[in-house]
Amino acid sequence: MRLQVYPQSDGAWKESDRVTVGDVDGWFWYPLTGKGAVCEFSAASTEPAPLTVSLLRTPSLGCSDPAEYVVKEGKVYAG
Repeated sequence: MRLQVYPQSDGAWKESDRVTVGDVDGWFWYPLTGKGAVCEFSAASTEPAPLTVSLLRTPSLGCSDPAEYVVKEGKVYAG
């Protein structure tokens, strides 16, 4: 699962950074494409911007622990 940042500049959106959420290949496709895949997502428009995401691991396991990041000047840093 990737988290990508797209700031708007001169009327266009351009990717400025991306990070992998959790382990590489650590998510199952089915839960992430169904209803309730995103358990928690919060972001702010401040600079730096705190960002938190929690995703469904499986219906029986429930949600992942929240992963916290900070977006500063278009770059993503682990919180």
